[in-house]
Amino acid sequence: MISKFLDKLKTKLNQVIQARKVEATHLSKLEEIEAQLESMLENMPQSNNWNLKTIFTWKNLMKFWVAAAIVGVLVLWIAKVSSILFLVLIAYVLSMALDSFIEWFSVLLKSRWLAIAVVYILFLLLLISGALIIVPFVIDQISSLFKGIINSISSFQQLVQQKWLLQIIKESSLPGYLKDSLLSSLDDEKVLGAIQDALVQNIGNLVSLGSKYFGNVGQFVINILSSFFSGFMQLFLVIILAIFFSLEKAKVINFLWALLGHPEYIKLKMEKIYWQLGQWLKGQFRLSAAVWFLVWLGLSILTLFGVHIPDVLILSIIAALTESVPIIWPVLASVAAILDVMANNTGILPVVWVILVFVVVQQLENNILVPLIMNKALWVSPLAIFISILIGGSLFWAVGAILAIPLTVILGLLLEDLVKIRKK
Repeated sequence: MISKFLDKLKTKLNQVIQARKVEATHLSKLEEIEAQLESMLENMPQSNNWNLKTIFTWKNLMKFWVAAAIVGVLVLWIAKVSSILFLVLIAYVLSMALDSFIEWFSVLLKSRWLAIAVVYILFLLLLISGALIIVPFVIDQISSLFKGIINSISSFQQLVQQKWLLQIIKESSLPGYLKDSLLSSLDDEKVLGAIQDALVQNIGNLVSLGSKYFGNVGQFVINILSSFFSGFMQLFLVIILAIFFSLEKAKVINFLWALLGHPEYIKLKMEKIYWQLGQWLKGQFRLSAAVWFLVWLGLSILTLFGVHIPDVLILSIIAALTESVPIIWPVLASVAAILDVMANNTGILPVVWVILVFVVVQQLENNILVPLIMNKALWVSPLAIFISILIGGSLFWAVGAILAIPLTVILGLLLEDLVKIRKK
């Protein structure tokens, strides 16, 4: 036993010694490298001005901190003006997209200035009318929904206070098997009384809480209107900038070719971008019209089968206006329709039918309408468009998702010649 213990101890000592030797070897190499570096710094010619004394001078340190301060100021400035630059970008893309309409009205009215005024007035009226349709409708539906829920809870509270729980279950429209199961399980009067007292108390608390929140609907509406007003002011600024871009189209193109060179090439490329974005906007209008008709048709069919939807026309217009927001437009439009159906119908089945209508419309749009209308208008891969929408939406929400398509078109047109050159 002692000999085995001594052998193990000897083995451990040998391992420790070997580890020390390896560590000493590494340390010697490190010391050798440090010595070489010090020798290089000492033997370096003074004329090169590349030793530690000339690098870490007060003058160089001041230069470094001044440069760092300038970079910091530039970063802060870019962060502050980024929102303004984003609005300028939106305005310029809008002016390019509306240019094909301006050209058409210019031929008709014999004046570009008059054509610009007509196009932007029509565009502004379209946006205002859409906002006046969507915002009051959604606010009214939300208020009606909250009011209906509170009234239903209050009615149930009065019913529980006036009638015994067993009598309520017997008179209810529950399925027979569920009713029998409840009646058989509530045969103990003490348990039944405790359940009824708890229901009365909790429903009372729920009613008071709901009334409190319903009283704050006015403040909720004010917040929505203030956000809407702020967004409208930004939209008004974008339209003003877009008008100036449309008025100064030739000067903007001249500025770009003066900045980038190759005037003829830049002019032709910019004209192609203007035309392509005009095709995109025309395709967007066609898609909105198609979605309006399909949603109107689907909801009208539901009304023929007993689903009460009093605002079919308004809901189809909301669907058409929100169609410009890619991917999430069915959610935005279907929420308004669901609120309307819940306020005017009982049961879950009408809501399911409405959701099914929007699912069918979305599938028709994705698989038939977009390939027929947008792919031909854009000449861009659907995969590239989808990826750009995801990136734009993650960065700037709905506005980014809307701008993603025209910016992808512009990028594709700018890169197409580079691809052709590489192929050659």
